[in-house]
Amino acid sequence: MNLSSAPQNADLDLNLIARATAGERAAAAELATRLNPAIRSRVARVLRRLTPGRLDETDDIAQIVWLVLFEAGGRQLRAYRPERGISLEAYVGMIAEREVRNTIARAAAAKRGAARTVALSEEVAAVVPTSAPHPEAQAIAADLADRLVGALVPRFPARARPVLTLCVIQGARPDEAAHALEMPAQQVHNWLFRFRKASRDFLEAA
Repeated sequence: MNLSSAPQNADLDLNLIARATAGERAAAAELATRLNPAIRSRVARVLRRLTPGRLDETDDIAQIVWLVLFEAGGRQLRAYRPERGISLEAYVGMIAEREVRNTIARAAAAKRGAARTVALSEEVAAVVPTSAPHPEAQAIAADLADRLVGALVPRFPARARPVLTLCVIQGARPDEAAHALEMPAQQVHNWLFRFRKASRDFLEAA
């Protein structure tokens, strides 16, 4: 390997990322041609290892990866640092693996919550149990849950909303949400504690 050429290659990678995230179509096309094989390969590899029955979703999840890479002005792409000794292909491969795991976690959470219209928080369930036999009571519970989520979630910062979505709306356990979001478990519990406190305040005023 010619070590003297490494910085030049790194500069080319960073320049390509800068042009692509700035909206230059030719650069974006070049980036896609170069990185798509690495992304699809990593997605397929993780699916084959974790959920082989979902290999047919490789292309769909690869598209999700591209959306993640380019969201917020390409924040994830622009976070690439060649000085850390990792290639651009390996870097996006790690992001692809994370998104596969997130997709699997979201699907599992959605499956658990499919039997109910809205997964109620502990406080809502305590007010009107989801198992209430009367249809009118169930309708009240669902309405209260909708009001709770609609009123409280926008009050929390953007970084907290994925936690609330997974745990409160989709019914995921805190440890599952922490794994899916690559977030410390304590941070997930902290957000849930704050949300439940806000929930109690909301319900007292409802």
